[in-house]
Amino acid sequence: MSTTLRCLVLCLAATIFGPGLLSGCGATNITEPPIAGGFTWGESSEPPVPELLARSLQHVMDHYAPARPGYAINLPDGTPAAVYEDVIARLGGGRVMVQDAEYGYHVTGLRLRPFRAEVDVMFPKDDGELYEFVTVHFSRPVIGDWSVSRDRLWRIRIHPPARSTVPPTG
Repeated sequence: MSTTLRCLVLCLAATIFGPGLLSGCGATNITEPPIAGGFTWGESSEPPVPELLARSLQHVMDHYAPARPGYAINLPDGTPAAVYEDVIARLGGGRVMVQDAEYGYHVTGLRLRPFRAEVDVMFPKDDGELYEFVTVHFSRPVIGDWSVSRDRLWRIRIHPPARSTVPPTG
């Protein structure tokens, strides 16, 4: 291949693929709880958010607190009902938390960037009276799926937050 043709092919490839690679292939920055000027939680029902929420909950269930029959899920306030349905379907079980004192898992935070994400999850310990807190870290290559890269267990025992308000399905 001649130098001119090779240069033309590289320029064409950079023009087509460059913007997508630099922007993280369309991934948006989401922070929950929201920060000033950030995206709102209601905008986060698009992929990969439901996948990350379900994978983080499954990771916690597999490594820290096994799910009990009839466990409840509490996502951040304002999470659309469709996201709850998607997460529960991906987990193959669970239900929306309807009372504050239920045994369940609370997602309290999400930070999503183009190639990394963090999800904060509170989970019940032992009797379910006190909860522990873990941050599940995800990463993904330029082309490929999200995977858990590590987790961070915070050595604090806390009371669970109040359940979130789930908007009705429309």
